[in-house]
Amino acid sequence: MSGRPTDKNTRLPDFLIIGAQKSASTFVQTVLREHPDVYMPKDETRFFEDPEFGEGDSDALRALFRGCHERRLGIKRPDYLGRPEVPARIRRIIPDAQLVVVLRNPIDRLVSAYYFYVKLGFLPVADINVALARLLDGEAYGGPKARELLEYGNYATHLERYRALFPAHQMLVLLQEEIQATPNDAVRRLCSFLRLEHSSLGPLPELANAGVYSLSRLRLLTLRNRFLYAYDAGSGKLIEKRRYPHRWLPAAAITALDRYVLRGLLGNDKPELRVDIRTRLESYYEQEIQRTSELIGVDLGKWQVSR
Repeated sequence: MSGRPTDKNTRLPDFLIIGAQKSASTFVQTVLREHPDVYMPKDETRFFEDPEFGEGDSDALRALFRGCHERRLGIKRPDYLGRPEVPARIRRIIPDAQLVVVLRNPIDRLVSAYYFYVKLGFLPVADINVALARLLDGEAYGGPKARELLEYGNYATHLERYRALFPAHQMLVLLQEEIQATPNDAVRRLCSFLRLEHSSLGPLPELANAGVYSLSRLRLLTLRNRFLYAYDAGSGKLIEKRRYPHRWLPAAAITALDRYVLRGLLGNDKPELRVDIRTRLESYYEQEIQRTSELIGVDLGKWQVSR
């Protein structure tokens, strides 16, 4: 990984929000970005999952914090939790980093991630029950990103990789349910972990990051992707295109049509998982949930209750 020449005295981040994906990590980032003693880039930082990652090259990471004087520096990338190559890379570059993890019922997380991936064009627009049945049957469905849907919910496997390299006192695990039920208590725990004054924060933001669940709306919204992004098959990520008028004008028109017309007509009700699909998913995650419960010392039995 190469970057512009950087002052080696520029600081590295000292904490990372590492996931889980679609589990309120954006809420945590938003809270911390409002703290006067914290600087975090607004966007996600993919540094540690870059296919061209260089073991001794931290210049590109340091460059994000050039000129920063805040006491605590952090980055966020919720995919870090589920990427097996990342823990050792973080350990190599920032061995004393504090790691913040936010977990969510893995089935609910998967549902949100499914519609998010469909919207970005990583997966075809299809009924979620049909798609998940194919994934659970082991079919080659939707390309490499589809595998992440199930794998990213294997929290115990991911946490154990980090626990093998980082002592427990360097990791904080929050639950999305905890943030929803008692946000002030969760934020106090977060501030205590990062040695920040909780009293320096203002009113907390709402925990809201609604997806789009209507398949008709998603079919329209996926048309925007050709104007906004190029897909890099090597890294499995979207590369944002330069915003020339011939690109952003049609993209903006599609967004407006969805927001001001289709949303009112079609609504945004989240489809229910079929009972057989939810039962299969609970079986798939059963051992992972039990091990996660043991790792973090919290009873997660409620994640195994069929709805």
